[in-house]
Amino acid sequence: MKRKVKPPQEAEIRKRVEKKFKARRDWINHLMIYLMVNGLLWLLYILSGEFEFPWPVFVSGFWGIGLVSHYVSFYYQHGRGAEKREEEITRQMRRAEPRGGVYEADEYGDGDVLDMDGIEARHLRLKDDGELTDGSLIDQADYDEAKRKRGGG
Repeated sequence: MKRKVKPPQEAEIRKRVEKKFKARRDWINHLMIYLMVNGLLWLLYILSGEFEFPWPVFVSGFWGIGLVSHYVSFYYQHGRGAEKREEEITRQMRRAEPRGGVYEADEYGDGDVLDMDGIEARHLRLKDDGELTDGSLIDQADYDEAKRKRGGG
């Protein structure tokens, strides 16, 4: 008898969706408990007949701050805020992609942009400040010095 095995992508998606639903359920539970307890406190205040100082305002206010904070956390981890964050990351990554191909580093930290659209491959180098430079624009002495420092000869 053969047993079906779920693909890893399905398990990962299920885990992510379950985490989101659990976070939403936790926030809704927090809201319900807030409403019930604070409703009870305000009811006790009103039924006591002593209207000198509305003491439940402290509980409602400070707990309300916690409730809003819980919602904001949910929003930015699982709600529309998380979706906006992912869209922005994707947009920035697309802007940062090299034109014409994929960057591959060689053993010296240098690399070539691979020819993907019939574009000639260019030799790239990572400068000390972290910037990529075109290999044709660097001084050969600087290139040799950088290789020597890395132990490349």
